[in-house]
Amino acid sequence: MEHRCGYRRSLEAIVTVRTRSGVTVQGRVLNVSASGALIRGVLQVPLHTQVLVQIEAPGRLAGRISLVGEISRVTPEGFAVEWSEFAPQALRNLVREAALPRRMPERVSEPDEADLPHRR
Repeated sequence: MEHRCGYRRSLEAIVTVRTRSGVTVQGRVLNVSASGALIRGVLQVPLHTQVLVQIEAPGRLAGRISLVGEISRVTPEGFAVEWSEFAPQALRNLVREAALPRRMPERVSEPDEADLPHRR
C-alpha cells in the first residue's frame, strides 16, 4: 500500500543515490511528490536504508540538489525513496522550475525583399 502525500510530478533528471555504507548508484528520476520519488536504477539494499539523493537540477536551478530519505519500495522500474523531510524547499523549487513552460528560441525569419537595400 502506498502512502504518498501530494501529487506525482514527472521530472526528467539524473540522480546519484548514496547509502551511508558507501553504495552508490546513478539513475534517473521518473517522478517526484512532496513525500518522495520514483527512481529508475538498480540499488540492492534493504528497505528503509537511509540514502542521500543528489538530483542534477535542470534549467535556472542548474546544480545539484541534495535530499535525504530512505528506500520505501522496490519496483520493476527501480526503487522509491521517501524523503526524511516532507516537501523540502529545494524539491519545491525544482518542481516549480520544471513546471514552467520552456521558452523556445525566437525564430529568425528571412527578411522580405522590400526590406533589403537595393544595389544599383
